Amino acid sequence: MDLMTMAQLLGNFGEFFGAIAVVVTLIYLAGQLRQNTKALRSASYEHWNEISSSFTDFYAQYSAALCEIQRHSSLDQLTPPEQITYTALGVKTIDQAQTAFLHHRAGTLDNDVFEARLRSFNNFYESDPLLRQLWSSSLRDYPTVAFRDFVEKEFTSFKTAAA
Repeated sequence: MDLMTMAQLLGNFGEFFGAIAVVVTLIYLAGQLRQNTKALRSASYEHWNEISSSFTDFYAQYSAALCEIQRHSSLDQLTPPEQITYTALGVKTIDQAQTAFLHHRAGTLDNDVFEARLRSFNNFYESDPLLRQLWSSSLRDYPTVAFRDFVEKEFTSFKTAAA
């Protein structure tokens, strides 16, 4: 066997083993991608749980004030401390829904969980006239444009409030 034939044979072996290495690498990377996706979803749920817990803690801490605030039919009737407390509740409420929206849009929150979170947000919004006033007066421009446009498109009560 001459040198040229030997070089050709070695080159063919190199290409063959190189192709096998590429296939093995692609299989490994696919597994890592699946594992990373699971980790991202898990982190998304953990983040959601932290936000929900924070919301619950806020509600528990200010429950007496919030019960008093709910007796009013207009934001204008609230004292300055009540306005601050209620605005904080409104921001937390919007943050919860917006976080679900952003995680869903990024693909890290499943459809059923996302829809349940938005239903909860919409139910709270529709049952609370003060939150509707707060959205219309000052918080409408607080969230991301994408989230604001989404809720105003999806929920009839937001369309009315935005008009």
